[in-house]
Amino acid sequence: MSKALIHIPNRAASSLDGAIAELRRMISDSKSSADAEYFNFHEQRFRRSVSRLLELLMPGATVLDIGSHYLHQGALLKVAGGSHTIIGADVAAFTELDFVRARARQLGIANVTITDLASGQLGVELGPDSLDCVVFCEIIEHITFNPMTFWRAVYDLLKPGGFVYITTPNSLRLANVLKTLARAASLSGIGIPLQEIFQHVTYGHHWKEYSAAEMKAYFAALSPDFSVTVTSYPGLCPGPEGNGFKRFAKNAFASSIRRLGNLGAICREQLEVVVRLHQKKTAPTLSPLPG
Repeated sequence: MSKALIHIPNRAASSLDGAIAELRRMISDSKSSADAEYFNFHEQRFRRSVSRLLELLMPGATVLDIGSHYLHQGALLKVAGGSHTIIGADVAAFTELDFVRARARQLGIANVTITDLASGQLGVELGPDSLDCVVFCEIIEHITFNPMTFWRAVYDLLKPGGFVYITTPNSLRLANVLKTLARAASLSGIGIPLQEIFQHVTYGHHWKEYSAAEMKAYFAALSPDFSVTVTSYPGLCPGPEGNGFKRFAKNAFASSIRRLGNLGAICREQLEVVVRLHQKKTAPTLSPLPG
């Protein structure tokens, strides 16, 4: 096992509850409805990701959380982990919010602004081999550019023995497979429905979701220095809410499909991807990828 990884489930479980209570106090102080609503919706997801990270990280690790948003995940890692150095990174729409800046100052988290992810400009002033972990939760499905330069920047910053921690929707979750088959059978189209393109800002779309096999192939194509472990798990965010019989029936049907899909590893809703960098011999380059 890499020296950067350690299993500490008891400490992680006990410290996380206290960290969540502390974060709830910060969210109350922010007086932001968006802050509170986002955390309430994603709390179970944060519980799982932070718990897993606390198991994997060595004490005193330096962690870059790309897509730090309101610093919920970074705050939990900082408070529960104690000795970890946390760096948040996101677009200015989040990093420049007054309450996010205040939260970063209060917790001693460096929160930097990303201006161009595609070019590998991550906003951090760090030298090579500076990071033990890069957190990339619910982000990879939003990427619309060739990611090679971005991953080269991550590769350069990671220490040998470090790792990337990713969570992302499983493209083979049962509800998604059935939806794709239904749209194809009706000749409506394949991929993102048009109404979704018009209803969301660009970074709201899931332009490309991945299967477990694709995640393994993705990082194998980037560099042979990466080794990948993929685990599937049930989705941890609540389903849609609403009143009325039709909404109730629709939600009940969707819940049944979710439960059925979650019975087997292949069709579970979410993927956890741990990408370990065991050595640095072959960096990602912009040369053509295998077909």
